[in-house]
Amino acid sequence: MRTQLYRVSRLRYPSGASSSYNSRRENTFQTSRVSNPVANGKMEEPCNDIEFTANVVKAFAEKCVVGIEANEGHCTEMVEQSLAMFTSLAPVIGYDAAARIAKESYATEKTIREIAVAHKVLSSDKLATILDPWRMTEPGIPEKE
Repeated sequence: MRTQLYRVSRLRYPSGASSSYNSRRENTFQTSRVSNPVANGKMEEPCNDIEFTANVVKAFAEKCVVGIEANEGHCTEMVEQSLAMFTSLAPVIGYDAAARIAKESYATEKTIREIAVAHKVLSSDKLATILDPWRMTEPGIPEKE
């Protein structure tokens, strides 16, 4: 499946640029150069390429995508453990104080919420509003509304 997806990416991006996911190096995306199949004379008949791409996408969907269900508990846990949670504290308590909380969170492997509660930087109601991950996806700053 991996080889077929790579081949499809080469057909889709004949300019030679493609992005690839490298799970062995800190889960980052890397941009890489691939050979240009058109320039190398390796481009097959367009009809075959379209059929090949359709088959690969169909197989990928059937074998890798259909049936995927999110583990909501794990997702919530990962969001809570994210150091990015400190960014919503910065407008309220100041960047330096929020950064200190983030550094302590990183050093102790506790969540931003746990550190903020321990330091009593805000009331629990206000902290719950500010550190609400769903609220962070909306525009605006909670304490200014």
